[in-house]
Amino acid sequence: MKKRVIKLGAMGLVLLAVLTGCGNQIPDMTDEQARMIGEYAAVTLLKYDANHRSRLVDASVLEEAAQKEALEQAMPEPTPEPEVEEPAVETPVIELEEETAEEGVVENTVPSMEAFFGMPEGMMLTYQGMSTCATYPDDGASSDFFTLDAAPGKQLLVLNFTVDNQTGAEQRVEMFSKNSIYNVTVNTEYSENALTTMLTNDFSTYMDTIPAGESRNIVLLVEIDANLASQIMSISLNMKNDAKTYTIQLL
Repeated sequence: MKKRVIKLGAMGLVLLAVLTGCGNQIPDMTDEQARMIGEYAAVTLLKYDANHRSRLVDASVLEEAAQKEALEQAMPEPTPEPEVEEPAVETPVIELEEETAEEGVVENTVPSMEAFFGMPEGMMLTYQGMSTCATYPDDGASSDFFTLDAAPGKQLLVLNFTVDNQTGAEQRVEMFSKNSIYNVTVNTEYSENALTTMLTNDFSTYMDTIPAGESRNIVLLVEIDANLASQIMSISLNMKNDAKTYTIQLL
């Protein structure tokens, strides 16, 4: 501040010297002349004062700022885009049926053993009873082509059947070609598949032509525990092939 006062005093002396010449006497001035000299001195001082920072703003700058503000106020605020909900994608539910049969096997329950083997009307397949033994055939005939012995601790359960031809014409019977499985259940708990043998009258492999009015005896053999042979209370037979199934309660 002290420096500014000194500069102001020097400038004032210069102005006074210009106005008064080289003499010491200050001429008489009117009030108007004194005001003009004061304003001129102030303007000149501000012009050469390097530390001065004018608070005046160029009118063009103010006008530009006002136009910018007016433009910003006139512009509408951007409308937020509505949220678009993505459509729910329903995953198709595929119900899988539980397979109850083996792959490739179509179960078709039939009403009778004759229907299971596809026998024509007039052909009869009848259960005749059962027996147990250690060897089959057990008659000891030397002419028997084939005999079967039970394993140690086992007995053979022999199921007897007859095939009757009552059609009035000879009929070809082929059980072997049916490719069937025979399962026997004893006393609802013990279950075994029937044996496949070389017996000529084996139920599972039987093939023959039966004349009209005649019948043939055939057997189905199952190996069971020896201690069960004397305690048989019930017997059921389940027959199954690639296309059909049939269950019969024999005892």
